[in-house]
Amino acid sequence: MWDYVGYRPLINKLRHSRNVPLKSPKAEVISKDLVRRGFRFVGPVIVYSLMQAAGMTVDHLVDCFRYGECVSLAERPWRHV
Repeated sequence: MWDYVGYRPLINKLRHSRNVPLKSPKAEVISKDLVRRGFRFVGPVIVYSLMQAAGMTVDHLVDCFRYGECVSLAERPWRHV
């Protein structure tokens, strides 16, 4: 799954909660690939929720107290094994 995002979390700079997306183009691509591989009930909204939970995308609002920490963790170098 991390291959779809280039092994780096996607960082969104959102100011308002109304701007947090329900799905993304990457989530739609991943969803279509999973369906092609035989998975069911993996629509783009479900996949985007998984991406948020797994840390593949950072959707904290810019003024959230956790935003800075999450971005610094997402930007640190990490080696894919």
